[in-house]
Amino acid sequence: MLHAPVRQVIVSADFEHVPNSVTPQIEERISLPSEVPPSPSVVVEPQAIISESTLPEPVNEDDDSSVAQVAEYGEPVTFNLAIMISGNYVLLDGVDGRIDPVVRELKHKLAENIMKIFHSNIPQFYELSWPLFDHPDAPKDAPTAREYVQSKLRTFIEHDNVTLIICGKVAEQYCIGNNHKPGDSLNSEMGRCLVTFSLSQLLSSPKMKREFYQFLIPLLKDED
Repeated sequence: MLHAPVRQVIVSADFEHVPNSVTPQIEERISLPSEVPPSPSVVVEPQAIISESTLPEPVNEDDDSSVAQVAEYGEPVTFNLAIMISGNYVLLDGVDGRIDPVVRELKHKLAENIMKIFHSNIPQFYELSWPLFDHPDAPKDAPTAREYVQSKLRTFIEHDNVTLIICGKVAEQYCIGNNHKPGDSLNSEMGRCLVTFSLSQLLSSPKMKREFYQFLIPLLKDED
């Protein structure tokens, strides 16, 4: 009796923050019995094996802890920060490199539309990454990261009367520090600041988006 090789098709999914779709990746593993007599009549029957226990945890970008590490002094942190500037308005938002490019583009378009509320010109876009480079002696701690972000903002900003729209915990932590809630308005050494939800949260929650536009009303009145 012939013993055919068994092919196992293992389906796993890369659960990034992708709306309404998951593209499976298929990995084939072929195991042969100890003795397989050669025969042209051998037929290999594929068998699909799906194991939920092997699937990775999905990336939840609405939870800002997945975008940046909140660390004590001296502990290493890593993050990406998107900065959009239009006139004297600056919008900042944490970026998770693991999200789908389509979602990333939606966040960029949303930021552009927010900035057009204040100025019709096309905003300038920058993205900061921390740490600056991968080296054992490179600075990686949160206080140095905050100094770097604030220094770059001073380089980018050309106006004295600046308003920062700080979206999410990542932007908050490395621009003005923690312990603020959405809707808080305050003055800092960087300028007037509005603390609000992350762009990912605005995309996924109509309720948060409505609250966000209410937060903008005092800024629009100041423009009149």
